[in-house]
Amino acid sequence: MTRIEKKLKLSDEKFKRRIGTTKPVFQTMFAILQAAHDALHQPGGKPATLSVGDKLLITLKYYREYTTMEPIAGNYNCSKSCACHSIHWVEDILSSDGRFQMPGKQTLQEEELSQVVVDTTVQDKNITFPTDSKLLSRAIIKLGKFALGHGIKLRQSYARKAKQWLQKASGYVAARQFKRLERCDQDESSRAEA
Repeated sequence: MTRIEKKLKLSDEKFKRRIGTTKPVFQTMFAILQAAHDALHQPGGKPATLSVGDKLLITLKYYREYTTMEPIAGNYNCSKSCACHSIHWVEDILSSDGRFQMPGKQTLQEEELSQVVVDTTVQDKNITFPTDSKLLSRAIIKLGKFALGHGIKLRQSYARKAKQWLQKASGYVAARQFKRLERCDQDESSRAEA
């Protein structure tokens, strides 16, 4: 049983959730691609690595999840370049048919902008750990401002010292002198506690 047959056995709701389109639209796309594939391979030649159905599933998965070629190629036992070529082939065939046109960048409609969903799960983020000297120096500065805002008089604000410690610590990190950095962090935190 091929992947397409397994997918088509799903209920309409599950099919739309997993594939991203309805069964009739999917079958129309598949028929267009199969006709183009048959016309292309009519004279014969080497059989394709991926079936037409797999190429369509790869393309829809790419559009739905916007993942890299590495996991797609791993799932379909092909190379990354084969997956990329398949996506481009499906795009070209479907767009040349005329029934499946991708809207250009200039064709955004007002109703499309009324609700925007942003997926931020893939963005890399630098994590500042609590032992990091940058976090500690920021805490010293913000606590000093907080104390002044509430009328608490401090003997010393450490705002200037915190900046100096931060510069010193970043120099140690750049020079990859981590033992000195640890000592600097320990000195800074002990002074902040005093």
